[in-house]
Parts: sequence; C-alpha cells; structure tokens
Amino acid sequence: MGKAEKMKWQNIIWTIVVLIGTTILGEVFHLMGFEASNIIMVYILCVLLTAVLTANRVYTVISSMLSVLTFNFFFTEPVFTFSAYDTGDTITFLIMFVVAFIAGSLAVKIKMQAEQSAAMAYRTKILLETNQLLQQAENVDGILDETAKQLVKLLERTVVCYHEERCGQLSIGELFLKSDEKNVFLYLSEKEKKRPSGLMKITNNRGREQPILVIVFVGT
Repeated sequence: MGKAEKMKWQNIIWTIVVLIGTTILGEVFHLMGFEASNIIMVYILCVLLTAVLTANRVYTVISSMLSVLTFNFFFTEPVFTFSAYDTGDTITFLIMFVVAFIAGSLAVKIKMQAEQSAAMAYRTKILLETNQLLQQAENVDGILDETAKQLVKLLERTVVCYHEERCGQLSIGELFLKSDEKNVFLYLSEKEKKRPSGLMKITNNRGREQPILVIVFVGT
C-alpha cells in the first residue's frame, strides 16, 4: 500500500470514528434532556475535528453532509428515518450544513497556514545552518559534501553528487540519502558514471523507483 493510499484510508477512518463518537455523545445529551440545538453544536464540533485530523477539504464537506443526515436520522421526529414532520427542520438542516461547512473550511485554512509557516521556518533554519557549515568547511570537498547534505534536507530528495576531476572528467557519483531511505541501493552504468542524467532514479528496498536529484560541481 502506497503512502497516498494509506493516508486516504487514515482520513476515511478518522472521519468515521469522529462521526460515531459524536453520535454517541449526542445520544447521551439527548437522554439527559438537552435541546436539539446543543446536539447540533456537537456535530459542528465533529466537523471541526474532522478538518483538523484529515488532510483534505473533501472530508470536511463529507463530514458536514453526514452530520446533517445523522442528526436527522437519530434526533429528529420520526427517528430512524430521513423524514421530518416539522417543515422548519429543513431550514435547520440547511443552516446546520452551512455553519458546519464554513467552520470546517476555516479550520482547514488555519491548519494549512500553520503548516506553511512551519515549512518556512524549517527552510530558514536549514539555510542558516548551511551558511554556518560552509564557513566551517576546510576544503572544497568539505564544501561539496555539506552542500549536498543540506540539499537533501531542504528539498527532501536523494542527491547524487559529481565533481570535475582532471581533464574535464567527472568523478563517480557520491550518494546522499534521505533519512528514510537508508536501505536502498543505486545502480550506475558506466555511461551514467561519465555522463550523469537528471532523470536517474533510485530503487529502495521495496523495489520502488524514486527520482533523485543529480548535482554536478564544475571546478575552476
């Protein structure tokens, strides 16, 4: 199962679990004699939690729709049906959906902004760290190594580094792995050793091919 497929199922499971938990809590409130408006607020909270726990706005929309249907099914007369005796319930359902959707969308937006701020702070940290490491490097090889290592962190890509040797020939590629790719192997043909390509790929221990970044340092 790929990472995207795994994330998809995690989002679906979170959406279902939060909705079930909210319905149970709503039933407890109903047995305690709380008004329907209090149960509606619980379902709005359900949508907010779904927005925070999942990675896509689609699940917020789905949660909003399911919250309205579940509230109608369990807490609106006649219960255990999707019908409603009171004509005003239709307006209630519509308002509930709109409020839940807007609240969930705002939660998703805040979450995305927080992730972007964290990513920007991380990139700034890497650049400052790179500046310090390059100043501490003792020779050209040290500068090249530190540059490649920092590119791995910054771009989250495996890097193959070449540098120019005598007579304009390129050295054999030096591999710099991401932290989650320790168990990988790289095959370089004789042609690739001499003339590296930007389309080279790396094969991990699960047999999956992953693109890598090729860096060629030309000396003077």
